[in-house]
Amino acid sequence: MSGPDPVGRLGRVWFDPAPLWELRCAAPFCSDPVLVVADDERPLRNPDRTVLADEARVAGWQQAAPGRWLCRSCHQGHDR
Repeated sequence: MSGPDPVGRLGRVWFDPAPLWELRCAAPFCSDPVLVVADDERPLRNPDRTVLADEARVAGWQQAAPGRWLCRSCHQGHDR
């Protein structure tokens, strides 16, 4: 299950049988830090990190370092 804890499990640790990855901007004060589904505001989540990396490149995100990504606006404003 993804999303908030189901009723009756709040405050407990539980195993998610289908974990999903989500990509967040590495810039500390990013105003829009999550890679979202195109034409939507929901975060893009996938069990395969390579799918997220491909989608991030299409959306204009740049890999700053291994495991660190910058969204389009933070990358454009970042000193190189």
